[in-house]
Amino acid sequence: MNPTRRIQTALAASALVIGTACGSTSTTSTSDTAAPTTTASPATTTAPVTTDAPVTTAAPATTVAPTTTVAAEDVTPPTTTPPTTTIAPEPEPEPEPEPEPIDDLVAVPEPPVPVAPCGSFEPISGSATITADLLLDLRADGTADDRVLTYFDGSWKVRTIIDDITSEVTVDDVGPAAVRVLGAADVGIVRPGNEIIAVTGAGASTAKIGVFGDVADGCLAQYTWQDTTPLAFHVGGGITHGDSTWCGDGYIGATSYEQDEWGTYSAGGAAYEEMSLGVFGYISASDDYSEGMAHEDLTPITFDCFGLVL
Repeated sequence: MNPTRRIQTALAASALVIGTACGSTSTTSTSDTAAPTTTASPATTTAPVTTDAPVTTAAPATTVAPTTTVAAEDVTPPTTTPPTTTIAPEPEPEPEPEPEPIDDLVAVPEPPVPVAPCGSFEPISGSATITADLLLDLRADGTADDRVLTYFDGSWKVRTIIDDITSEVTVDDVGPAAVRVLGAADVGIVRPGNEIIAVTGAGASTAKIGVFGDVADGCLAQYTWQDTTPLAFHVGGGITHGDSTWCGDGYIGATSYEQDEWGTYSAGGAAYEEMSLGVFGYISASDDYSEGMAHEDLTPITFDCFGLVL
């Protein structure tokens, strides 16, 4: 029984005995009688001691075997010492000859002169025939300080000297005429500046007009048609045929007429411009053609190129 419950039960029994004694006439005190087993509250029985679980005897310590360091296995292959080769001693080099003394009077050769951007050209021979020597404004900077010459020294040539850069081209298929620069005109559209207009040949009654220009770093080139033949326009003629040439800003035009078997004339013309650097071609839809014309209806033969004169 719970100890507290037992105390409560014992107190109730004591009260009952005392009450009975007070109501009785007996002289015998209940105190003489051993109190009814008011047995002092029964000693609270201490809850049985729980015996600790039996100590488990720890397993005897295992003595760790001393660590034995295993030496790393040497995997390096055994060194094989090659047999000693006896090298023959090198022959002693022969002593170099002493350099000859430098004579201060001997000229030291100068380094070669760099090649000009357009090539190296000899001065024009004193025996050459110069047909033109002009100062023109090829760079269109407002100053006529670009030198242009045409001359013959066995072949016809056009030479330019621009900012001390000399360039030159040879002109072929000239015929009986002399190559002669006429002046400068802005007939190209690819590079800024003016082109050189020159007579580059002649026929029996016509002059041939060619065009030259700076194509790179002051280097001269003769302009061509798209088939790479030299660009040429014609001026002149007579009763049976005739050719005219005129220049515009960025183009060149040409017209021609020819008499047919009936005594009338057919005439036509077109304009041409620079298609790529130094290469001219036909301007689409620029042509015109007529036939059955009388001679008086023909445009007179003319050369009209910014005031240049043949």
